[in-house]
Amino acid sequence: MFNHGFGGDGDERVAAFVEPSAELLALWAADDARYEDSKFLAAEVAEFLEREAFFEALARSEHQDPRPCERMDLAPGSAALAGWADSVDSEQLPDYELVEQIAAFERTASWAKARQLAAIEVLSRRDAMNPDWPVAVSQPGIVGEEVAARLGTSRRAGRELVEAGLLFARQLMATGDALEVGDLDWGKAKIVVAALKDVPWQVA
Repeated sequence: MFNHGFGGDGDERVAAFVEPSAELLALWAADDARYEDSKFLAAEVAEFLEREAFFEALARSEHQDPRPCERMDLAPGSAALAGWADSVDSEQLPDYELVEQIAAFERTASWAKARQLAAIEVLSRRDAMNPDWPVAVSQPGIVGEEVAARLGTSRRAGRELVEAGLLFARQLMATGDALEVGDLDWGKAKIVVAALKDVPWQVA
């Protein structure tokens, strides 16, 4: 779960603002309108309860049913969903349910990325990741370098992960939450980060 607190992190922003496309702006406007609709909110609550009931039934089950739940498409990304998707033999599934298994793996990947970014955000607040430098530096925190070294990526890639983790814990918390449940994949989440990372949180 992302920490939804606010506060400056002191990092220097180096990437330029990317203007969102008309299609993306329309998508955001439609999404805002959805959330303002009380009927939609009621449907969201009902859907959440249905998801919870599914996972409670899964936990009570003494064996794995080789066929997925009829509403597996509602299941958010989670460790439970990953366990189901991995336990089912793809060769035994009919076409429709095989597609649902593929989609389940995608939501699981989004959930795993969101959890990874949340962990990176926690690491970024550790004292060891924020040393006192004798001179002014553009990147005072070293968490990007630490993550990059462990994951075998470039420093730039590591810093981008840190940036996304910080944004999802602050002004882009809704994007982080959407990634965590699998409503948004990492590729689309990166587009949102690029478009809104320099926008004031009141606007984002």
